[in-house]
Amino acid sequence: MTHEQSATSRKDKVALRTLRRRGALLAIAMVAVVGAGIARPGASGAESYRPVTGSGDLQAYVNAYVAKNPGRDSGAYRLPSSTEQNTMRAAWRLVVQGDLSGAAAASGPLGYQVLRYTDTSTNRVIVLLAERSTKDGKWARGWGLFGWATTARGELFVEVTHPVADIDTEDVGVIAFRRASGRALFVAGAHRQANRDGSADVAHRTDAIFHVLHTNSASASSTVFQPHGYADETTPEDAVISRGDLPDDLAARVASDLRAEAFTVCLYDGASCSSLAGTTNVQGIVTRRAGGRFLHAEIARRIRLDVARRDRLASVISSAVV
Repeated sequence: MTHEQSATSRKDKVALRTLRRRGALLAIAMVAVVGAGIARPGASGAESYRPVTGSGDLQAYVNAYVAKNPGRDSGAYRLPSSTEQNTMRAAWRLVVQGDLSGAAAASGPLGYQVLRYTDTSTNRVIVLLAERSTKDGKWARGWGLFGWATTARGELFVEVTHPVADIDTEDVGVIAFRRASGRALFVAGAHRQANRDGSADVAHRTDAIFHVLHTNSASASSTVFQPHGYADETTPEDAVISRGDLPDDLAARVASDLRAEAFTVCLYDGASCSSLAGTTNVQGIVTRRAGGRFLHAEIARRIRLDVARRDRLASVISSAVV
């Protein structure tokens, strides 16, 4: 599949510099976390493995988190063992059940903390299962950030599988999650090409913690939305909308609504725009098998970098998925 990696290395470097600057600037938007653990994304604290509480702007939190993700060819993503997969699965189940102390105790030894976070933009509480950084400010594993809303309008899962590689898709994800009052927000913890063997590409790996937690949560009542990105020269459309196979009512409605807002759209029909249709996306396969809805949206770089158009596109999608 042709994604953002089709952009030149010069563009990659510009994108990474932008993310680093953003991370530094957005850190000031955070409100201090109370309790044992970190006081902002990526700061190390006492190893007591108790849940912590904090508040702030969720988009700022996510942006700061993504800014620290291991980059392309860094080799910094660590493939989880089967035991680690089982431990994180158990921790996530405890988060969903509301047992935050149990979740913190389970995930703490693997470098994760449980943060009960109030998004001050919406006043909603999201429980975040978040990796703690090492003393040098890096992620030791790069497995990702996983959020569960204590209240939600429906069972919408927003999953950002390729942050850094598909720049600003995390912003699309947060906007849709907020406006649709989503249930879960997943953000991958490393560039999809952090490891040269492809092991960091969570959209195509069933052994990633990202996929393990998705599989533990997806059901017939779930709607999963994944924003992705491609370089402008890949295709002339503003967006490619797909279910991962033949379109359903949701994909068709999203394509129609976007066109009504003057976006140019290719709706995957089994042939059109097939290289950007997410047909091999493992979360899509699992979701469809469970009877849930899967929406894969590839978005042109020019749209993602235009704040007004990016926000409008995310709003249109969020209106369709609720």
